[in-house]
Amino acid sequence: MKSKLIAFTLAFVMVVSCCSVLSVSAADFSMVEKTEKAYEVTDGVDYSEYTITSGVNGATVVASALQFGIEDYMVLPYAGVSGGAANLRQHYELAKAEGYDVVAVINGDFFSMDSSSSPHGNYGFLNEYLVSNGVIVSAANDDPAADFGGMVSITSDGKMESVPSSKLHFNMYFNGMEVSGGLGYVNKTSGCNNASSWTDRFYYFDCHSGDKYDEDRVSTALTYEICPGYEVLCKKVNNTDLVIGGTLEAEVISVTENTYGGKIGKDEFILFVRTASPFASQATALKAGDTVTISASETVADAASVTEAGTSIMANVGWLVKDGVNLTTDPSFNTNAAHSNTEKARWTAFGTKADGSWMFFTSEGASTGSTGSITLQDVAAAMMKLGCTDVIRMDGGGSSNMYVCDIGTGAPGYKQPADQSTYTRPVADCILLVRRSSETLKTNKAVIDEVKDLIEKAKSSEDADVKAVVAAANSVVSDAKSTNGDYLNVLLRLRYALSGKKELGSLMSRANAVVFTEYSEFVLNNLREAYKCASAAYGGVADAEQVKNAYDELKKWLELKGNVTIEGTEYKTITSGIYLTGMNLSIMTGYSCIFTPGINASGVNLNWSQVILLRWNEEQEAYMVEKNFFGNGNPATIAKNLNFTDNIIPEDCIVIGVHGDTGTPSEANRSLAAKAKKGQILKLNGIDLKSKTTGVGSYFEFVNPAPKYATGDVNGDGSVDAFDYQMLKAGVLNSYQATDAERARMDVNSDKTVDAFDYQMLKAFVLGTYQF
Repeated sequence: MKSKLIAFTLAFVMVVSCCSVLSVSAADFSMVEKTEKAYEVTDGVDYSEYTITSGVNGATVVASALQFGIEDYMVLPYAGVSGGAANLRQHYELAKAEGYDVVAVINGDFFSMDSSSSPHGNYGFLNEYLVSNGVIVSAANDDPAADFGGMVSITSDGKMESVPSSKLHFNMYFNGMEVSGGLGYVNKTSGCNNASSWTDRFYYFDCHSGDKYDEDRVSTALTYEICPGYEVLCKKVNNTDLVIGGTLEAEVISVTENTYGGKIGKDEFILFVRTASPFASQATALKAGDTVTISASETVADAASVTEAGTSIMANVGWLVKDGVNLTTDPSFNTNAAHSNTEKARWTAFGTKADGSWMFFTSEGASTGSTGSITLQDVAAAMMKLGCTDVIRMDGGGSSNMYVCDIGTGAPGYKQPADQSTYTRPVADCILLVRRSSETLKTNKAVIDEVKDLIEKAKSSEDADVKAVVAAANSVVSDAKSTNGDYLNVLLRLRYALSGKKELGSLMSRANAVVFTEYSEFVLNNLREAYKCASAAYGGVADAEQVKNAYDELKKWLELKGNVTIEGTEYKTITSGIYLTGMNLSIMTGYSCIFTPGINASGVNLNWSQVILLRWNEEQEAYMVEKNFFGNGNPATIAKNLNFTDNIIPEDCIVIGVHGDTGTPSEANRSLAAKAKKGQILKLNGIDLKSKTTGVGSYFEFVNPAPKYATGDVNGDGSVDAFDYQMLKAGVLNSYQATDAERARMDVNSDKTVDAFDYQMLKAFVLGTYQF
């Protein structure tokens, strides 16, 4: 009893102590509006300054708050130089040049601060994607490293909605034929010092990347002298653009080699691909008048309703206040993995009040982590005191800035921070406050008319997706605050849904995201074939029935997860394998890449990867493991083990690099790669080294060499089974290009012809009804 009493007394003392600390902390926080006259910005915009004393560390700083209604003004995420960076003054000037009447600017979300060594390379590289006024202005296609976190959508009427996870997938078609995995980045560069940091995939650049799409405005110019390549200049047609849930349609104007610079027109874009890329031949095959289409889909099902409808979307780096609740009062609260709620820094935030009005907020302070700055707890308390019910923090520290159109002198200028030397820090993106009367926001009559026509055509549809888009379109038409971006968004989504391709596109996105261990190899093979047919229907000229047939076939195989029995044969799920991120991509966290002949192995970031050198073996007709080692962060170790002339992978070799990180799937991936033994051969599944393309659920594994292949053992794995007759069937139908050795093993009846007789005999053998 005595021990319990002591324990209770101690617990009570601790609780009282904690309460005392909390009460003192709360009492220490103060916020006082400065008495000197606030600057007059413009009608309907209230600018004020406050002296804030931290309730956490006692620091005292000046903070600026800009409050405004949404009747005459609109909040717009913006990137003046997507893929690069600019200070707020430059963002302001670039936005004005586009036709936005800008009242104020604050800095945006987090971005890369690495100017050269990162595979993405560019100071200001956005960690996620950005949608501005209805159009995707910056994104990475299926890039694992781009998934920084959730996204926040800001509608033209000032409402905010967020999703915890979002990932975009882009499909690109040349003359109706899919360029599988071809599109890499939208208005993003991936290196500024050497060609080795540029990937083999296509780069999309339009007017959002600045006057010179391949020039880094901060440091080194990116010219064809650094990265030789081809540029496909295209013109957007039919009032289309890059919209989530829509398709951009374009016509090729020209294809040129090693050109550089020049302003890209508002209705134009360039597809750039490096000369050494396996996709280069597809670029040079294009000619003036050819068609290019690019569709953008949300792959996270729960996020689609928000991201497809959002006309302005940016990375959400952390809620401070949500629905009137201060989230920072929880001591364990983190707005993201980088900063706690007691982190000392300059801060930028924005929020909404109960009456629907908005607020921009920035604070003064010292460098991040230093004394003399307030915390995120203080930011939340200050904005709640000013009436905000929802608050989101943006990037802080040296990025925190506020720029206004009029600082009381009739000229634009900075209000935060006070230290003039920090004004020029470039940031990847920003948030604009613009007048609704801006030229760029004005609606296009032709777009409005088509939206109304499509609503009329679609109003009798029973399709759920069509109904959802029609509802969104009606909301846009009925809202006087709708902008051209709103109309463009619903126009392309209506076209997409009514074409019968919306569901097919969503299904294809699901197929692209499959995990191979959820399926049997038999089903995966059929799934890949169904995907090819779906791709042809989606990217080409197909009627509603053809689209539906392609959808049904793909859906059938996509739903056959797990162990399945088909025609009396059981097919079990794949139990082991190494997933593939892509080919000839500079390795980042979690990547698993194959590097083909001609690639410079010193420039693909093998430093912290399991590195496997394979050489072609004629007898096995496969690549055989020659060396397997860990990079251990030492380029010299890699160069010594590979021992290539000038570090260039020779014609008879390939190199595999598998990165591993604790706690991620890549850890298991690298563990499997580390077990590959000298003399084993590489078995590819859904991977074509010749075209450097990958299929649905592609993966690879290392297996022991099989004995002398027998007739009927088409895939050469030492057994004659259902996989072999499926390959034979594909060979007969010419949907699979077999090697000479495979065709020899397909000739089951030895008549020197591979035809349906061979397929029937092999199938009967596998089913046990025939022996040969």
